[in-house]
Amino acid sequence: MNSEPSTPDMKPTNSFTPVNPDIKKEETPETSVPPSPPKTPVNPLKGRKRKNTSDGASDEKPAAAKKAKARKVAGNPEDLSSADRILYKMKMDGKSWAEIIAAIETATGEKKPRQTLLSRYATVTAVMSAVKEDDYETLKEAVHEVDAAIEQQVKDLRAKRFYKVAELMQEKGTELYPAGAVEKCYKKISTTSATPAIPSPAADTEE
Repeated sequence: MNSEPSTPDMKPTNSFTPVNPDIKKEETPETSVPPSPPKTPVNPLKGRKRKNTSDGASDEKPAAAKKAKARKVAGNPEDLSSADRILYKMKMDGKSWAEIIAAIETATGEKKPRQTLLSRYATVTAVMSAVKEDDYETLKEAVHEVDAAIEQQVKDLRAKRFYKVAELMQEKGTELYPAGAVEKCYKKISTTSATPAIPSPAADTEE
């Protein structure tokens, strides 16, 4: 009877020998917090008006300068444009806005809205009605003459003051007193604090 070959005892071991000693056990990566995104830098010049450069020239866009130049208001009738003259003349003649818009478009090639012409008409009217510079001296002379005439009229009215007062007193029921007597009496009663006493009929009888 053949005996079975003996099997060597296999004892479990806790140690593990890697085949390649250079391979290390992978380490579990630590959970890291992602960095916060960088803040956008604030521009301190944002919202501020642009300043002039060091050489004195403004850094504004040329379009803004052109727009400001276009809004310039003429100070003399000679400075008005052809469109302004057409606008003023046709409006004074009682033409409609539709006719004025069409006439200006024909003359200048530009079609301007009614609201723009309304605003421009007020400006043109002020320019056309302004006193000419050549008439400044005449204006001053006229003012002085009118002031002198007013002062003379005031003196005349003051001279007739108590004539008017006497007439008004008569209308109120008194007799017609002379203007000189009325003036004298008024000055007298104005300087005293109390009204002059009126003699009673009893005092006249006793005399």
